[in-house]
Amino acid sequence: MSTTISPLEAPLPPLPVEQESRRAIWTRESVRRAASLGFFDPERYELFEGELIEKMKNLPHTLVLTALLEWVAQYFPRHWQSEAPIDVAEGENETNAPEPDLTIVTRPLRGLGRFPTPVDIALVIEVADSTLRRDLGSKALRYARAGIREYWVVDIEGRKLHVHREPSGDTWGSVVVLEETQTLAPLTNPEAILALGELFPTQAA
Repeated sequence: MSTTISPLEAPLPPLPVEQESRRAIWTRESVRRAASLGFFDPERYELFEGELIEKMKNLPHTLVLTALLEWVAQYFPRHWQSEAPIDVAEGENETNAPEPDLTIVTRPLRGLGRFPTPVDIALVIEVADSTLRRDLGSKALRYARAGIREYWVVDIEGRKLHVHREPSGDTWGSVVVLEETQTLAPLTNPEAILALGELFPTQAA
């Protein structure tokens, strides 16, 4: 579940305007300034395509993310971050600071000293309930354009995993949908086998 807020709802300094739609947009700098002035808690929002999207979690989301964190801690110690910003394609970072539910990087995170960039990223995972359309649509496009090598979307309601690989331009050369009875390992570590059935909350009888 998520909501968006408009920069026009708060008395902030003038913001850039997108010429085609005349829509005021947020940037990383305007978010930083607004947060420093106490207009909102930046930890509650994600900047994506010039909008601030409120991160509203529910119990199924928390349970799935917890299972993923247990898996990643086992196979990728010190090589991951959760709900923290990453960079996307060059030239698109001013109005985008996506915060994937889970990001696996190619070298110890502490040594980066900055937001992970696409060259640092081995895998991005989003856990989707009400955000499924965005995660499979505009986010998938942004991540492909950035050249992120692998992108997973966990569909909580459908109990499926959408696996995107081989980014090319705005699309993915390979998109496979796996059922909860299947297993998968990321390209970066074939031994890190994930049993999808362990991700999803137990269904009521």
